[in-house]
Amino acid sequence: MTFFEHHVELCGVTVLEATVRGYAWVVLEALRQQKNGKLVSHSGGQLAKLIDKRLGENTISQCIVALRKRISDTMLRERNLTVDKHDVIANKGRGYRLNADKITVRQGHQGGHTTMSPHTNVPPNVPANVPGDMAGGGTSRGHGQSGDIFNERQTWFISELKAGRTPQRTGIEEKFACSDKTAKRDLTSLRDSGTIEFVPLPRPGHYRLKAAPAHAEHRASRAAAIS
Repeated sequence: MTFFEHHVELCGVTVLEATVRGYAWVVLEALRQQKNGKLVSHSGGQLAKLIDKRLGENTISQCIVALRKRISDTMLRERNLTVDKHDVIANKGRGYRLNADKITVRQGHQGGHTTMSPHTNVPPNVPANVPGDMAGGGTSRGHGQSGDIFNERQTWFISELKAGRTPQRTGIEEKFACSDKTAKRDLTSLRDSGTIEFVPLPRPGHYRLKAAPAHAEHRASRAAAIS
């Protein structure tokens, strides 16, 4: 399991993003911490106090259930792998914890490289008051205005268009469980980079890949002929 700045991957598959509503992100951030070289474990009550003192154990329990299902469903869909209830987040005997017998926790970097998560003897650095809608998080792999480097959601949207399908903003929200604000931001970035355009007719309208300028195509053809 690799933790990046704005998303978490398991076996190379994104299973959670910081933009997801609720407390799943901060729960994983708390459980990824280590003490004396071992991953920490917390009861539901302890997690509630670490994240937001107004929360109850039932809220944490529901969050864990939803997070387990999210991970299991994602791995089955993307890798055809069956992930059982306690494979990633265990809680038999001594509280909730990442299952060190099944997974290795690593710290990822923007360039795609990973390192082992550093040990720490201090409590997890979790915000005291986390809003219910965590839509303010950023994207995980750059954006269209930065050398046409796209995040995972944008890459999926482009691949859908290339396959001849007509994806909508709601498709991003459903597939990646992100907020409408995040999806709108992704599409705005793609439009601003000149990658896609919105065609309003026939209603309700649709997106399509934006054709390259004629002079650009001419340069590309000429370069190919020379090579």
